[in-house]
This record gives sequence, structure tokens and C-alpha cells, in this order.
Amino acid sequence: MASTTINKLPKGPLYELDPEGDVFLVVYNVPASLPDNLDHLHPTVLSGSLPLFGEYKSVVKLRVSQKTLSLSSNYYADIFKNPVMAANQTGVQGHLRLPIMHDNAGGLAFLIVMLIAHHRTRQIPRRLTMDMLLEVALLTDYYKCHGPMAIWAKTWTQALTGTPQALQTPADTASCIVEWVYIAYVFHDRELFSEVTRTAIETQTGLVQTDLPIPAVIINRLNQARFDYLNTLATQLNHLRNAVINGCYQADTSARHTLCTHLVYGRFVMTVTRLGLYSFPVAPFIGLRIQDLVESLKHVQDSPGPAEKGDPTGKVHGFCRLSARVACMLDLVDEPVGLEIDDDAFPISARDF
Repeated sequence: MASTTINKLPKGPLYELDPEGDVFLVVYNVPASLPDNLDHLHPTVLSGSLPLFGEYKSVVKLRVSQKTLSLSSNYYADIFKNPVMAANQTGVQGHLRLPIMHDNAGGLAFLIVMLIAHHRTRQIPRRLTMDMLLEVALLTDYYKCHGPMAIWAKTWTQALTGTPQALQTPADTASCIVEWVYIAYVFHDRELFSEVTRTAIETQTGLVQTDLPIPAVIINRLNQARFDYLNTLATQLNHLRNAVINGCYQADTSARHTLCTHLVYGRFVMTVTRLGLYSFPVAPFIGLRIQDLVESLKHVQDSPGPAEKGDPTGKVHGFCRLSARVACMLDLVDEPVGLEIDDDAFPISARDF
């Protein structure tokens, strides 16, 4: 019975994930270099780290179990519950034949998902490239198979990041951070999600934009958190400007104290102009990066103190200096915090597996 079904399938390797399986998945767009025998499939081939010979135009067939698919994937559970949809995909002698078409590395990512669903973990790589991890996250989300993937996802993310703090590197571009937001969301990684959303808030230079299927409520929260911080920072800088204009902290009106005011205000104007904050900025604060602004303000070039008799270096005006004033101002601005993945406003699909 099975041989008749197999003979009607396209040419290509046949991987029997379940030798008694009643479903044949025909996976298109896989590299021609895949071995004919599943036992010869090395994990590094699936990791995304090796150059694969041949274009992604070949086919691999997977013999799988309808029961296992239904238990592992809500997507397939819905398909098999629908008699019309299942009937349209029926092959010969009661077996189902389902075509699977994903671009480029998506075919290999699908193979990873199916291997895990059928507990064929010997071929599963312990480390994936970022691109492959993203592909696996996309398919996990699409096929709604979060449960079986959770443990492996933790292994892969830790292998790439070491710790979430490792993401705070210049090499992580704005788009890469958003990819991490999606990965952490799909795999329901609380710590990672909190860390990467905080990093996204701090490192974006404009509106968060992505083609990834991140729920709009998360994107809006990221943008709003960035807006709120920058608006608060701009407001506090305006208060600081007014305080500087009001004059020296020393309790008299001598010429020395007027000079102190001028020196501090001059340095303040130079600083905010260099940071792009001279004219009060408004949302979406294009070009402003929280991480860079805070770092620059923490190391602001100090204003000189006016020399006086008995105080040639102006130390008596230490609290007047711009660095001291900025430090006090930054204490009033709470640092950005990451989002909580269990927020009730977020879609329940990411919290209920």
C-alpha cells in the first residue's frame, strides 16, 4: 500500500520520520545536496552555517504521522478536523499528500520543526545561525507549534547570545534587534523579551518598522516607550536650560556670578546643539537614539568655573557646572524598561502554550 503511494510522489529523498505514518509532506525548495538517507543528515546541514551546494529547487519527502502533527501543531489539527480540506489533499489508498512550499532556508527550517515534532532529535543542531533561527521562529508561529519548540528555542537563543546582555553590542543593528524581539515573542522567553525590547527602545532612531508579523500592539508599545522617554528627557533639558538662565547658585550678584552663568549657558547650548536637541524636538524624534544621548550626557564636557580671589580654579562654583546639573537632571529621568511578555494587552497565542 505504502509503495504505491510513494511511487506517485515527486522524485527526491524520502525521510521516514514515522515509518507507519499516514501523511506524506512534499517539501519543495530544499537544497539538492541533502542526503538520500535521513541517518546521514548531519546537524550542521540544518544549522544554516554551511554553504549548501545546489539551488533551493529540490524536493524532500517526509513520511509523518497525522496524529503527531495534530498534537504538535494547531495548524495541522485544524486541517485534519476539516473533512473538506483533508479530502482535497488525499492521495491514494488513504494517505494524505500535502505540499509544503517555503522560500530559501524555509524548507530546511520546516524540516527542523518536523524532526522535533516527531522526536527525531539526533539530527537537530544545538546552534543555529541568526537567519535560520528567524526562519524557525516564523514557521513556529505560522504552524502554531510553540509547545514542542520551546526547549530547543532556549538552547538556540542562549547559544547565540550567551546572555541577553550580550545583545547590547554595536553590531546589532536596529533591524536585528527587532528580529530578536520577534524571536523572543514567538518562543515566549520572558527574560529575553524584556531585554531585547528595552534594547530596541534605547537603540531605535525612529519609528520601529518591520515586515515581521509582530503584533501591532507590541510595535506601538515600543514606539510609545521611546517617545515617552525622549519627551521626558527633552522636557528636563528645557527645565535645566531655564535653571541655567536663572543664574549662578552662589547667593550674590557679583560680576563673577554673572560670568559663571554665561560660562554654563554657553556650554549648555553647545551640548544640546551637538546632540540635536537645541530646538525642542517632538515625536517621532527622527535621528535621536536614546543610548547615544544618555551616554553623551553622562560624559558631557564640563563648563569652566570663574576664577576668584582665593579660588583660582573656580571650585566654589562646582555645583553650578554643567556636569553636576546634568547628573542631577538624569537622576530625575527613569531609565527605559523592557516590555513584559505576559502583558494582557498582547495576543494570547504567545502566552498560552
